[in-house]
Amino acid sequence: MTSQMKNQSTAIIAEANRLLAKQTWKVTEGFYAEGTAVSLFIDPLPGERDGRFHAPFTLFPLIGKVGDLQGATLSLADSAGAIYFGQLDKRGHILFRDLQPDSFRCLAVTQPDAANASQPALAVLPPLAATPPAAADDDELYRFVNANRSLQISLRRAGANYLLSFQTQDEKWQNKLLGFGWTPLFSTEQNPQLAQTQLLLAVLSQDAAEGVFRADVDLGQACPAFVLRVSDQPWAWQQVGAKDEALLRQSIASAANEQSRRAWQAAAANQRLPAEMQPTIEHALADLNSSPLRLWWQQAEAVGEQVSRFIQTLQVQIRAEMATFSGLPSAFHAPRLATAVTRSQDTNESSPVNLVPLTAPSEAFSLRLIVGPVSGQQTTFSIQVLDTLLQQPLPRVRINLFNEQKQLLEGDLTREDGLVTFHALEPGTYFVHIWYRDEKLELPITFTADG
Repeated sequence: MTSQMKNQSTAIIAEANRLLAKQTWKVTEGFYAEGTAVSLFIDPLPGERDGRFHAPFTLFPLIGKVGDLQGATLSLADSAGAIYFGQLDKRGHILFRDLQPDSFRCLAVTQPDAANASQPALAVLPPLAATPPAAADDDELYRFVNANRSLQISLRRAGANYLLSFQTQDEKWQNKLLGFGWTPLFSTEQNPQLAQTQLLLAVLSQDAAEGVFRADVDLGQACPAFVLRVSDQPWAWQQVGAKDEALLRQSIASAANEQSRRAWQAAAANQRLPAEMQPTIEHALADLNSSPLRLWWQQAEAVGEQVSRFIQTLQVQIRAEMATFSGLPSAFHAPRLATAVTRSQDTNESSPVNLVPLTAPSEAFSLRLIVGPVSGQQTTFSIQVLDTLLQQPLPRVRINLFNEQKQLLEGDLTREDGLVTFHALEPGTYFVHIWYRDEKLELPITFTADG
């Protein structure tokens, strides 16, 4: 797509979103709107099931060509909060099938996200709130299909975490790679294009009990809202190699159950895989079986020295009077404590703080990350270093805090209780460096404030 075509497409979609904003229409009556760059119309007709309606949606550009919008996505929401998702074809059409006779509103039109030019694009599903308008009887929050209707996708709670399930009866997905992007939003008003997306992979394998091909992924802790991008076609194994080690390790670590882990195991035994991929998958599976926390670190080199780097940016959301870790892998849990941790004094004041335990790669020591208390949009952040075997605090461990440009902000040695505390941290991205004997760890961490 040329830059002119891209600019026209952006202008058309922007106007479509303005025309659709807060518009509600009845499926029995349809919908029409027209601007200077685009016209939109829905002309309902009887569905295949009695009492239901098909809703053909057409987005017709008044500038450029219709085919320029192929792959753009649109979602509908009914009065109960159910989501219907579709993707424009080369003629600018989407057909929503067998809708209930209800009132609907159109959610944002979005273009496909070309996350990897060598792989099928990830189509953007709508931003969704963590709690749907109509509470489900079980833990399921949402159920929808991808753009070409080859996959059914469901999201449900599993304890404090989100569990994302993909399933299909289409054999083209058997033992194939599914690419998807998960973007937690720390404010429902935040622009999804500015939020950080975590790209993940899953392998769909046959679930004999249900007669489908399935993959279950643990996405970590809940967040206020999120965006999900899903591939319509399997990704090519041959184009995922050694350069994608971190992606593979994160994806394997996120496998939610034994079946999903076995699917990765079967993939590693597939002799058609690129030679460099097999040891990467085998090592990640071995790490998962021996110590689930270890595979969240990878060796990196920074300024000529070896560093163990946490391979996912830890996210902290600062709300009124509380800061919480978000989007954590299932291997970590975040217990809530009642007493604030401070550097200079003890306090009995009841103030909620949030703690995440991490095991260092060597397993000689472990970390406890603590956020809170909060004052306005600032939070306290503490790190405690413990001897893993003895579970005793380790004093005189060097901990430094850097800003996003890797400029040193402050640092100190842990006290007798193993703690170092940084006060009044503003929203932003930081890097924490921990030195213990000959080992150096780096933790990327982002603080985001509501409001």
